[in-house]
Amino acid sequence: MSYDLALALIITTFFAIFLFFYLWRVQTRRRLEARLTQMAFPTSWRSILERIALFRALSALERATIERGILRFIHTCSFEGVGLHVSDEMRVTVAFYAAVLSLGRPERLEYPRHVILYAEGFVYEEVIDEGGIVSRGFAELDGQAYEESIALSWHEARDEAFGSSEHNVIIHELAHIIDEAEDLDEALLDCFEQLSDKVAPTGHLPDDCRVLGEYAFENDAEFFAVASERFIQTPARLKRDLGKLYDALVLFYGFDPLTWGCEAPFEASSAIINAQGVSHG
Repeated sequence: MSYDLALALIITTFFAIFLFFYLWRVQTRRRLEARLTQMAFPTSWRSILERIALFRALSALERATIERGILRFIHTCSFEGVGLHVSDEMRVTVAFYAAVLSLGRPERLEYPRHVILYAEGFVYEEVIDEGGIVSRGFAELDGQAYEESIALSWHEARDEAFGSSEHNVIIHELAHIIDEAEDLDEALLDCFEQLSDKVAPTGHLPDDCRVLGEYAFENDAEFFAVASERFIQTPARLKRDLGKLYDALVLFYGFDPLTWGCEAPFEASSAIINAQGVSHG
């Protein structure tokens, strides 16, 4: 067999394998979507959602869309508990915020693929390289995102999901996954650079930036994650203080939270203190 013929055979084989798995995935997705269309949303799950202020603020159409999204998320994402048993409350709560962030673009429910839930905060080993001097340290986190997975402290996630706060670790980590999977548009990056330039000279937050807190200015990834929290939790405050950033997020996510009329209390001091720690990865 000649070299050219062997090469053509190899390429054809790889293409056939790729095509087979692509068509298999498409067919699997179609079967799943057909099942979900026929699947009733459990009443017990809706009772969980009714405890979340944001769900109660949604329109009937938005609730129906969210419920379809929750079903899809739970049937395509695996959950793992560390030191706890994963309950329906946990699955539905995480899936709810994934569905909210996907309202404008349902394909975002493709990720994350795996959710790890810890009873409390968890320890993470980090490697720090400062000018070639490498050191190792440990940090306690309430959330972390990596590749197509997120890890959450359920204690923190539950309090923020069912309470009323500008913070929401579930939204924060889901935003990191979205950021990893998509390139942030120019408008959001411009907002980060412009606001960072305001913060950098003094090292202190100007009044309009206090809505985000100091941790948002660690890098563009944390900026987007924190801004996404405020976009959902305190949209009126974010719109008032940083209108350009708010408008950029409306375009990026494809919906406007101000229409819901749901605003969590904002405590600027706690936003800064929490942001200085390592609660969100």
